[in-house]
Parts: sequence; structure tokens; C-alpha cells
Amino acid sequence: MYKQSNLHKVLFLGIAVVIGFFLLSWLTLGECFILTITLQDHYLLGVGEGTSMYPLIKPGDYLLIDTSPEDLKVGDIIVYYYQGKFVGHRIIGITDEGYITKGDNNPQPDPVVKKSMIIGEIDKIVGNDLSKKIAELYYVRVK
Repeated sequence: MYKQSNLHKVLFLGIAVVIGFFLLSWLTLGECFILTITLQDHYLLGVGEGTSMYPLIKPGDYLLIDTSPEDLKVGDIIVYYYQGKFVGHRIIGITDEGYITKGDNNPQPDPVVKKSMIIGEIDKIVGNDLSKKIAELYYVRVK
């Protein structure tokens, strides 16, 4: 049987570990982590492929995608579905037909992206392995 002082130590250590984990999660994932705790279905986790957004997004980087963006504007990076693939490119213009996007590393803009094609807006890019492991605990991964 634990003495009361040992029980307090174990309890304190357990609480410290939980607080430490949440603090580390917040430091690596920022505002997205806080929002995900309150709005579980609000974010998806994507994985960067290709070099169209290099050097900002590198192959293998995790992308935290806000599936309910409020006000998309020029400069935002969106994820949309086009010809059987997810594409993450920057908005460079807005027209009545939709959004004009372009990969930062691409010479030409993409075809017009209609609102119905948009999955969400990239809120955060996660590149290091520890942050990726933490992100995997909280987000649904999109392939």
C-alpha cells in the first residue's frame, strides 16, 4: 500500500505528464491544436507530395487543413480536388467563376477552381518528426 506522500508524488507526476503533453502539442501545432480539441471534425491531415509548393511545402510535410474556412483571399493556400487528386496551391486571384491558384514553384496558374472543388485551407505545415507524431494523434489523415 502506498503511503499518502508516495500517492501524491505519483498523482503529481501523472498530472505533469498530461500537462506536458498538451503543452508540447500546443507548441508544435499551435492554434490548430486548440481548435481541434473543441471542433473535432474541423481539420484534416494531408501529406505534401511533389514540388509545386517547394520550398514552403516539401514532400512528406503534414498539412493541417481547415475544412471550414471562413473568408478565402488572395495569398491563402487551399486544398482542392481536381482530376482524382488533392492539390494544395496558393490563391492568386478571385473571379466570378472561382479561384485562380498556382503552385509557388509552378510557372503557370491552374485551371479555375470552383467553390465546390475546395476541401479546405491549409492552416499549418508540419515538417518535423515529433510534430508529425503528435499531429497523427489528433487529426484524420487524408490520402
